[in-house]
Amino acid sequence: MNQLFFENIELLPFCQDFFNNIPDLFVFGKDTDCKFTMMNNCLLSRLGKSSESEVLGKDEFDFFQPNLAELFQKEDREVFETKQNIYNRTWSVPNGQGGLDWYISNKYVLVDRQGIIKGLIGVMRGITKASVILEPYADFSKVLTFVQEHYSRQIEVSELASMMNLSVSQFERCFKALLKITPLKFINKCRIDNACEKLLSSNDTIAVIALECGFYDHSYFSKTFKKVMNMSPRQYRINYLK
Repeated sequence: MNQLFFENIELLPFCQDFFNNIPDLFVFGKDTDCKFTMMNNCLLSRLGKSSESEVLGKDEFDFFQPNLAELFQKEDREVFETKQNIYNRTWSVPNGQGGLDWYISNKYVLVDRQGIIKGLIGVMRGITKASVILEPYADFSKVLTFVQEHYSRQIEVSELASMMNLSVSQFERCFKALLKITPLKFINKCRIDNACEKLLSSNDTIAVIALECGFYDHSYFSKTFKKVMNMSPRQYRINYLK
């Protein structure tokens, strides 16, 4: 970058216009207390808001379920503590229709001229909706959609690889390089994310939820859930329903 060229240019109007006029781009700013300092039109619309004044000074706990809000802020604190940007992480967010939408997320640390951290900028983009724009994610969008639609049954990695016309080893290598997670871990993440949603939105027993989410062994479900969420399904339901 030519720093001399940009040194005396007012970039704020450009940033506001740029962020507000790209479809399927969710942009937000936060201070070090994880409070929103800006939010673009696309994200405001996603939250059912019409003006930034409705979100400034608030945080995720005002708009999302506590379990998801905690995960968002955990990642924010990682940015502040490590002073490192976070690139291309996958997130699943309830879409309000009983399912989950998948996003690619980047977070960028903001520092002042003295090098003191002041906050961060977050940018999220839907994997499937913006797949035409988000190359090379476009090729994998059908795989991600397939997993989300069929997580309740057994899914073999070879089945996913054949959808891409790749060998299992090629598919696993490409998948992990792109999404920073193995296919098997992604499938389990999808199942656990859906289980979290069902634990809070239904009165079904844990055994029923385990079966609905593709876990045919109740004890294995509990073990996997605890490994991912650091608590048992029962503890999770009790904690967040409070």
